[in-house]
Amino acid sequence: MNEIKRNGLRVELQEGTLLRLLDSGCLCAADLVCLDCDSKRCLKELCLKSCARTLNPRGRPSAEPCIL
Repeated sequence: MNEIKRNGLRVELQEGTLLRLLDSGCLCAADLVCLDCDSKRCLKELCLKSCARTLNPRGRPSAEPCIL
């Protein structure tokens, strides 16, 4: 049985660097695989922060509540 090898890399990034990549759109969370629970939690928080910045770039509370 032939096994397909993935060209994956194991790297470590600072949270700020990852947030900048998410904010810029150069990297999507779907492109990443978390290797532990703490990394997954951190990625989730950074994704939410990046999405919030995209939806409200000035950082002001919106007039209408967000419906999820």
